[in-house]
Amino acid sequence: MTKADELERLKKLYDDGTLSMQEFEQMKREVIETGPQKPLGSASDFLGLSGEMTPEKENQWNMFMHLSQLLNFIPLAGIIVPMVMWRMKCSESASVDANGKNVVNWNISLLIYMLIAMVLTLIVVGIFLMFALMIANVIFIIMGAVKAYEGEAWGYPLSIRFFK
Repeated sequence: MTKADELERLKKLYDDGTLSMQEFEQMKREVIETGPQKPLGSASDFLGLSGEMTPEKENQWNMFMHLSQLLNFIPLAGIIVPMVMWRMKCSESASVDANGKNVVNWNISLLIYMLIAMVLTLIVVGIFLMFALMIANVIFIIMGAVKAYEGEAWGYPLSIRFFK
């Protein structure tokens, strides 16, 4: 917002009676001398929901997309939230698209591996396999988040590539 825009906005507030003459004069002086104050960033700014996707915002968005898989304590949230995040920004950023595909591929692969492990519980091996998959899942999510924050689209080991 330019100084002229800010002064015009202040004049409208004064004309509407929102600002007193003293407040208007003080704010006008501040705008002329220093320029309009930049508002504090909101959560949507921090998460990259508003404005242009800068490389920093992309890295943050990708990191949160990976970490959102840890929401598995809420039924299906660990699968749906990262998928929604991916679809929201995949057309704006190749980095978000690549990380989103890696996350969704891992979620589908993990689901398949867990189903196989459930069947193998009949011969006891599945119990150990399920435990190993849960530990690997947490480790892979954290590694993916760290790599995403560094700007890298890290493919999860053991992940079947459904989306390329």
